[in-house]
Amino acid sequence: MEDQPADDEKTSVRINFHQQKVVNFHLFKHHLESEMRLCGDETVREGGSNENILNTIDQMVDAEEKVQIVLLTYQFINLSIILGGEVHY
Repeated sequence: MEDQPADDEKTSVRINFHQQKVVNFHLFKHHLESEMRLCGDETVREGGSNENILNTIDQMVDAEEKVQIVLLTYQFINLSIILGGEVHY
């Protein structure tokens, strides 16, 4: 039982890490779009010829959010087991 709190703490740190990455990607995307508009480049926008850059950032956000879901599920199952509860799917 000694390892469980440490394991749960590590999971929480990993969840926070991935949450921050999602925030950073959103901030970067907004910053990139703003900077491109400021210099008159309309290619990095929805429907623009470089829209794929924004799509890539969106895919990175999706991947990070999926990692968070896995980690949160893992944390939930572990806490349920520690507390003696049953896990129902």
